[in-house]
Parts: sequence; C-alpha cells; structure tokens
Amino acid sequence: MDEPNEHILALSWKIATEPKIYRDLIPNPYAPRAIQIISERFPGTSAVDVIRAVVLAEPEGIYDWNFRELPKVQQEEELIQQKRVSAEINERLAQYGKKYTPEFSRLPKEFIYACLSVAAFETADLKEIEQKYAQHQRRDSRLSIINFIEDVQKNTSNSLQRDANKAAPDVASGKNLVPGRLLKIGLAVLSLVSFMYLASGFYENQGIQKQIQFAPQHQDAKKQVSISKTCFFAS
Repeated sequence: MDEPNEHILALSWKIATEPKIYRDLIPNPYAPRAIQIISERFPGTSAVDVIRAVVLAEPEGIYDWNFRELPKVQQEEELIQQKRVSAEINERLAQYGKKYTPEFSRLPKEFIYACLSVAAFETADLKEIEQKYAQHQRRDSRLSIINFIEDVQKNTSNSLQRDANKAAPDVASGKNLVPGRLLKIGLAVLSLVSFMYLASGFYENQGIQKQIQFAPQHQDAKKQVSISKTCFFAS
C-alpha cells in the first residue's frame, strides 16, 4: 500500500482525537449509517479517504495493554507469534482474493468488508478482536481489506483478472495482502452484517476492561474458521 498522504494523516489525527467517530465507523465503515456519518462530519471529503483515516486512527486495545505488562522475555516470544499470526492472516486473505476477485466485484462493499473481517480475524466480535490481535495487526488487516475493496470494484469486467493478479500480494516483500472469498450471498451474510450494525454501539455500551489473564496468540493457532460457512453459501 502507498504511504498515506498528508490529507489522510490529518483526517486520522482528527478522528483519533474524537474517539466516538472511530467507534461509530470501525464496525463497518461501508454500512449506510457509516457513510451517512462520514458525509455529515466530513462534507466534501472523499469517503474512502475518511475510511482509511479511521483505520489509521486504530487505538491500542486490550491485547496491547496486557502485552506491555509482560516480562521482557515473554514479550519477545509473543512478538515471534505475532509475526506468524500476521503471516497466516495475510496468506489466507491473499488466497481468497486471488481466487474470487470476479465474484467480489459484483457485491456491495459493506458485505465484502463484513465477511473479509471475519476471514481476517476469525470472529466478528469487536471485543474479541481487541483481545486477540495487536494494534498493528488490526490496522494492517483492515487497510488491506479496504484497499482490495476499492481496487476490485473500480475495474471493468475485462480487466478483473489482470488487476487481481497485479494486486496479488508478495509475502516476502512485506506488501499488504489482498483478501477474499465469495460465491453467493446468503442469509448468513445478512445475519453477519446485522451483527456489525449492532456492534457499532459496543464501545459506548460496554467499557473496555483490561484482562487479568493475557492470552498469547499461539493459543489460538489451531483455530480454523471457514469463511464459506460464516458468510457464504457454497455454489
């Protein structure tokens, strides 16, 4: 991904100083309510710029707070696990995106964001995401999803495959990886998106509490979530 320009960085700073904007938008910045908020709070500003700024304003969460409390040796071990978990997220999203780019090109952005968030974080629960993943993991994964959505839907049908190949990530280069997997929208998608709408009030209704027990990321290494079962019907 290209480095954010000064305009997006300025937006990100504004959002970081007004946490409610972040809380209202991060569950699904492509949802109709989120787009309405963006148009009201940032008139004349590109919605995509605001969405990227929201993600760049990603605050620290429960995982980050607890990580700082670990002994130095355990922090070093956890950093190794973070790299492994990040690589797994990137690889999974890259495989989905490369294989199913044409299907994604025909879907509303809000559905793609909701389902690919589940693919990335293996849950739609915002509190659980903050408990399991570091700030940089949440930010980088969401930026990858946004970049993919914006790229895949702006191309014509004749260039879909070409652009999918161009956007296909290079793990070794450290570039952001593209996400994806979709065949058909089903009721499971509607259920998931409804959850995301409800989750927009999560941080206001429930204070973020530090966890007494720190959950290392490697404890979830064997957990596998099928996005096809979570968001889509198989063809």
